[in-house]
Amino acid sequence: MNKEGLFVSVIVPNYNHSEFLESRLDSIFRQTYQDYEIILLDDASTDGSSQLLLEYSDHSKVSHIVINEHNSGSAFKQWKKGVEKARGQLIWIAESDDLAVPEFLLNHVKLHLAHPGLALSYSDSEIIGEDGVILYNSSNQTDFPGKDKIEDSGVCKGISLICEKLIYLNVIPNASSVVFRKDLFPLNSQAFTMRHAGDWLIWTLILRNGMVGFINKKLNFFRRTQSSTRVHNTLKKKRRRITEELIIINSLKSICDNGAIKSRQKECIDRWVKIHPLKNSMDLFMLPSAAGVSTYDILRQFLKKHLSK
Repeated sequence: MNKEGLFVSVIVPNYNHSEFLESRLDSIFRQTYQDYEIILLDDASTDGSSQLLLEYSDHSKVSHIVINEHNSGSAFKQWKKGVEKARGQLIWIAESDDLAVPEFLLNHVKLHLAHPGLALSYSDSEIIGEDGVILYNSSNQTDFPGKDKIEDSGVCKGISLICEKLIYLNVIPNASSVVFRKDLFPLNSQAFTMRHAGDWLIWTLILRNGMVGFINKKLNFFRRTQSSTRVHNTLKKKRRRITEELIIINSLKSICDNGAIKSRQKECIDRWVKIHPLKNSMDLFMLPSAAGVSTYDILRQFLKKHLSK
């Protein structure tokens, strides 16, 4: 470890990304900031990924390789496993299908050193396809208070980002663009039961305890595939996403404006109703009909009571 800098634990959680692993790991090995370890995790892949990862067992930067016998069911459980093994003061969750520019870690570590109270930092990203070609940038998804006036980097209170931005949208849309303090990672959280929005919840929990920094540079390449957790192309995924979003919103009741909380609850419930045929929803929850009351109103009242707790 470099006594003058910060040691970083780079966690690479993988599931069936064998075709991207070599380029992903190369983008980590090429980092200009070299004070880091790599923790490789495989969640019972079926595409030969584990064999590829084991080829790095003798690499000087690789401190752990953990291959699951059974799939954990949640990428966020893998995050937790990696953090528990990490030696670094800082954590970078480098998703196995993404890429980074060589200066990624250097930019983040410099910001953390300049602002010791920083809980988390994140950068802008380019969105790439499965073939590595840039599709667009994430500027319309990645946000920060006063972003349009930031030339290089900016810092604000974590609570401000939560209540101004994160309550409405996950403005830190890709974990690979983030570096956070290990000691603030929530080891006991509902995030580890989530499939889609666990990162969003984790950001809000970390940011209650310090400042947040934004680097207004495209340092990360977020690969968009059909298996991405942000792709909600089935009814089941949409339903689970809304439920997880409500859990996040309700967890913010003690720190954000009550009006904003109620507005977001209503928005989620209305989205649920919109994607469910009324009769199917009534049958799903075994709700009785009532004379003079629309099925929509019955369903909405039920959801308001049970999903907004």
